[in-house]
Amino acid sequence: MLDECVRQKLLDDRRFAARYVHTALTLRGYAPARIRRELLRKGISNPIASQALEGIDEEAEAEALRRAVERRVRTLAPPRTPEARRRWIAYLRRMGFRPLRIREALDSLEK
Repeated sequence: MLDECVRQKLLDDRRFAARYVHTALTLRGYAPARIRRELLRKGISNPIASQALEGIDEEAEAEALRRAVERRVRTLAPPRTPEARRRWIAYLRRMGFRPLRIREALDSLEK
């Protein structure tokens, strides 16, 4: 039965990974690092995960970070204190964004 599903391409890790990357990036606002972790946790092999993530460029990642920051600003005030900044950083790290990008995004909020 399982072989038949694979043969008919009803079970296709590559197709699943590609769709998951699109959904995680555009709807959930995850960064590539978080998406990779999620794919591996779901049992997708590292080579397939890497292939699915190849389509995410710097611009797409920056846009996801911008959207994540905008969503966060709607529910919380911009980080004005060191403690608030630490909470923002922790949130954005969990989303999979890189520290340098996070710092740049938070610095731009303060301007």
